[in-house]
Amino acid sequence: MKRGRPRHDDILTPREWEVLALLREGLTNEQIAGRLGISRNTTKFHLAEIFSKIGVKDREAASRWQPEHARRQGLGVLGIFSTRRLSFLVPSKPAVAALSMVAVLGLSLAGLLSMGSRPKVDLHGLLSSRQAPATSGSSSPARPLVHITGVQSSAFSTVVEFDLYVPRALAGDEVAHVSEVLLQFSREGEQVNGQVVSQKLMPEGAGLRVAVEFPTPIQAEDFTLSIGELAVVPNGGDGRVIACGLRSSARTSDFPVAAPFAVDSAAGMRIDTGYGWSYVIDAVEFDATAVRVTYHVEGDIEGLLALPPLAGDAAGSIPFPQDGTLGAVLIPAGRADHVRLVFEPAGRPIDKEVSLRLFPSGAGLWSARDLTSLIPDAAGLTVEEGEYVSIRLTAPTAYTGRGAPGNNATLTDNLGNAYRLYHGSGSMPPRHSQWDFVGPLAVGVSELSLTLPGYLAIEEGSWELLVELR
Repeated sequence: MKRGRPRHDDILTPREWEVLALLREGLTNEQIAGRLGISRNTTKFHLAEIFSKIGVKDREAASRWQPEHARRQGLGVLGIFSTRRLSFLVPSKPAVAALSMVAVLGLSLAGLLSMGSRPKVDLHGLLSSRQAPATSGSSSPARPLVHITGVQSSAFSTVVEFDLYVPRALAGDEVAHVSEVLLQFSREGEQVNGQVVSQKLMPEGAGLRVAVEFPTPIQAEDFTLSIGELAVVPNGGDGRVIACGLRSSARTSDFPVAAPFAVDSAAGMRIDTGYGWSYVIDAVEFDATAVRVTYHVEGDIEGLLALPPLAGDAAGSIPFPQDGTLGAVLIPAGRADHVRLVFEPAGRPIDKEVSLRLFPSGAGLWSARDLTSLIPDAAGLTVEEGEYVSIRLTAPTAYTGRGAPGNNATLTDNLGNAYRLYHGSGSMPPRHSQWDFVGPLAVGVSELSLTLPGYLAIEEGSWELLVELR
């Protein structure tokens, strides 16, 4: 299969490893998109690429796939087990690295020979007017063209609208989408990542009409829009990248920006969580389109981890800061004269070993002795036997990531067999954690011992704040 982006030494790109890690945690496409700041279509494309590269057909097979079979850099994979986008790579020895480089060069040469006339264009400065691009009398351009049609800006964000013409008409069962869209004001300005807010098929499949929101106001008269990839994903099939590195420039002189209003009474507002730490509001600003809340946390916050928001994508969700200190959110203003802020929980790592003894309870089921005394308020535990021994725990405390190989979760049986941990993960909500050990179980096993090195204690509460927009 042809691919438009440069080949990686790895079987998957860094972004695909991130998507696969979140898939293994049980997240939906929408949740993965929200966690990584990408669109649902981009998530769908990445999953199609992953399924194709590792040779599986569905999500369940992908979550069970063993990375060591792929031989990342010729030495195998520990994989990605953290929702914080951390990967653990085994360094190559010199001889193995040399062989790997030869293999990569060979694959890259094969890819170049198969690329043919795949478009890879630079449209910098090509379309800066509002006139649609000419297509030399044909219904489709010879290569993808970007036509910026409008700019909408508020005190906090900028929305760039553009038409993207494709080399051929899109079929009815194809989904085309863009990803990795960046905005840069002036040549020296910092590039800002955007979020695709709408993507519509143009009449007769000529291309896409796209709107992308960037979390920055207009900063200069000139700007450049960069599109990392244009991909086509047939419904129910594999996807392909048909262009990458697209750029176009425009001017912003016709788009004045109004100054925001500040809610002076909100600065310094504090939410005491009751766990020895607090949320503190630094500023609340708003205009006709959005409300921006900047805040920080203070107190006993060392080691606290941000968790997936319980409020989902609901307006007013204030998550624990990813960097553990400072945070900022942009909330649609609507027509309300107030905004309700919902402050999200955090997780505190607890390095306390938990050992569970599991016994068959009939009809392929297993039960854990003294489960509720060892894990308070545990809602249940299941064991699935097969190629893997999958143990799934539902409990208020989240064992998120604490079962990864670096943390040495273990599974043994009464016959003296030890089962190698393949993958450990968790997701919230719901409060599920799962550990997959390489199986199958030995014949005649009547007891299993699962030892976990620790867990995340969830620090949460009904923390809300109503702010009047005056």
